[in-house]
Amino acid sequence: MEVIIIITSIIATLTTYYLSKVFGFSKVLASALPSFIVALVFHLQLFAIETDYANNITLAFFGATFCGMTGHRLMKTWYDLILTGFLFGILFLLIGKYFKGFGGGLGVIACISVITYFVILKTIVVIHQLRKREKVFSRNDSV
Repeated sequence: MEVIIIITSIIATLTTYYLSKVFGFSKVLASALPSFIVALVFHLQLFAIETDYANNITLAFFGATFCGMTGHRLMKTWYDLILTGFLFGILFLLIGKYFKGFGGGLGVIACISVITYFVILKTIVVIHQLRKREKVFSRNDSV
């Protein structure tokens, strides 16, 4: 189940971003339309799976579309989208149960996912820059 939730989250993030950026859908429509289709498919029980599992897939898809709604200036590569969707899936599995009945819980998880991704990315860039400086200083010291 966990792998399906993570894959669903990645697909939802990519789908929303793609519909918004390539087809020019508004971010709300790019989130709502695929979410509606996924919810309808699982509501009609076109797949023979347990109801709770189907509900979790639908919730994960809908929540991950919020990650795909992140601005085009922030999400510059497909890797950004894939990793943000991956983080959403992980966080949904880990803390999603604590947000049951809490309005805005999926949006909070999406926000945490996007912020966490960019903090990690910025940390990697800063570490890389510091290592470059250390190499430059160590060359100057040996001269």
